[in-house]
Amino acid sequence: MKSAANLVDRLGGILTRPTGALRAAAEERHLAAAIGLILLASLRPFFSPAEGGDPIGSYVPPAPSPAGEWALGIVLTALFLLSVHLIARAYTDHGSLLGLISAYGLAAFPKLLHFPLLLWARTGAPQPAAVVSYAVSLWALVLTVLAVRESYRLRTAGAVVTVIAAAGAVLLLLTLLAIGSLLLLGLALTA
Repeated sequence: MKSAANLVDRLGGILTRPTGALRAAAEERHLAAAIGLILLASLRPFFSPAEGGDPIGSYVPPAPSPAGEWALGIVLTALFLLSVHLIARAYTDHGSLLGLISAYGLAAFPKLLHFPLLLWARTGAPQPAAVVSYAVSLWALVLTVLAVRESYRLRTAGAVVTVIAAAGAVLLLLTLLAIGSLLLLGLALTA
């Protein structure tokens, strides 16, 4: 019971005192709840309207699969968290990957606000919903930086650099995979 009460207190703390809530989450490691929040927040592709891509001549690419987007989002989140951990450990001996996952999961809590915003946008108010959605995304980004800072006891600038470097590392990995895939496809087509 105490653990559930602590978790509810941490979720409320995101609204009132995020720094303390994220520090406590990193120390207490509510892993099941954190992973649940990450998975729940990543369900957004299932609630977005399915639209095809931009037309290329007379060809309109099909809409992406929500399940594929969701799975890719989970993989990218895992790569991002692993990159953050490896980069942060280069700065300090404090913190752990499990503590980061716990704090990051708690920082994902505001992303759940995107679901009612998507419904609001569908009811005929897309512009105000988009503005509020950007604000929620910015809030979640700030909470991510705070989660890294509190998990590894970094300074704010170090946490910002860590988040940017980790995002860059994941983007570089995706770019290298895309180039490698295109090269392999080119070799297969010429053979």
